[in-house]
Amino acid sequence: MIHLRRRHGFTLVEAVAAIVVLSIALPTTMIYLNDSAHTRADSVTTARVGWLTQAILQTCQADAASAAPALGFDNMNRGAGYQQSLATRIRPAFADFYKAFGLSWRVKIDPVVVNRVGADVDATLAPGKLNPDYLQVAATVDWTNAQGQSKSLTTRTVVARP
Repeated sequence: MIHLRRRHGFTLVEAVAAIVVLSIALPTTMIYLNDSAHTRADSVTTARVGWLTQAILQTCQADAASAAPALGFDNMNRGAGYQQSLATRIRPAFADFYKAFGLSWRVKIDPVVVNRVGADVDATLAPGKLNPDYLQVAATVDWTNAQGQSKSLTTRTVVARP
């Protein structure tokens, strides 16, 4: 009578073969997973940057229409005074939260220069002259991405005298 032995487990050759296959496949897979994690982190940070720039620009647009003495359209282009006021109002709301993510921001306000005169532009303004009724507001956010590269995003809007 012949007894057939049932096998339990792996042979040494099978175990070594599995280790060789894993040692070849695993590093390649880990590289892709690492790149994927960096891409995801950069996507999340870029979304935060966009939200911050939009919040800053919306605050500036609201300030242009404000009747408060330190705000309003006429005070926006008067140098550091408005910039300080903007910073003290934005920081408590959310900028310190974003600073924890390595984001820093700044705002630049410039008068709008008339490039051409036409039906859609006030005909009393000559090209190359400043238009006193419009200001260009640029919010810039700087950060370092997951690969350690410095990045910057500037978003602009135009605010009008109410």
